[in-house]
Amino acid sequence: MFLYIVTAKLTMEKMEVNGLDLSLVRVFVALAVSLLLVKVTGASFHVPTPYRKFLFLRSLAGTIGFTTYIFAIKYLPLGLTMIIFNTAPFWATLLAYLALSEKLKAYELIAMLISFVGIVLIAMAKPAADPAEFDEPSDSEAGLSDSTKKLIGVVCIFITAWVFATVAVLTRMMQGLKAPVVIFYYAVLAVIVLTLVLLIETWIMGQPLRILSYSWIQLGMMVLISLINIF
Repeated sequence: MFLYIVTAKLTMEKMEVNGLDLSLVRVFVALAVSLLLVKVTGASFHVPTPYRKFLFLRSLAGTIGFTTYIFAIKYLPLGLTMIIFNTAPFWATLLAYLALSEKLKAYELIAMLISFVGIVLIAMAKPAADPAEFDEPSDSEAGLSDSTKKLIGVVCIFITAWVFATVAVLTRMMQGLKAPVVIFYYAVLAVIVLTLVLLIETWIMGQPLRILSYSWIQLGMMVLISLINIF
């Protein structure tokens, strides 16, 4: 995961790749890879009725989580991104206690709360004065101050942590489904949602579809980053 966020951040900063476009390429790659794995393993695309609502929620959560993750990577220093992202086990433990009735001892809860308070204090601290910590503003971001960017990034990474915790619990609820099948249906929903978002953005901005303007090198890098994340 660390290799993924480092390469994703460098690509967005140095190669001027938009985060939403990177997310779209990633889910297309996930769709292709998962389809191949389903065929190779001989798994069935059929999803039993009891699992369908969990699969839909897991797919929706995954779409939201990886999209907010991209924006967190864009606006926050990598160290802070990883610190807040690693609150996901805290939220997953609480969700497992509530949804799966897993046992949670008092000392474990106290330890998690102390850790969480420490993470919040780190997140609220003033950013370093080093301007390299943040991206150079694009035309659409020219009015955003560093503090605003950090606020957006912190909100996005907390959403990501909550969503990944939800995904973990929902995945536990679908233990009867093969992993490639789960990823396939997630990718299908994510492709539809992100394509609609980008089409609406293009219509509102009155500009050509941005993803068609990338060079082969930029597209290749986005595919490589996506493969790093999947494997």
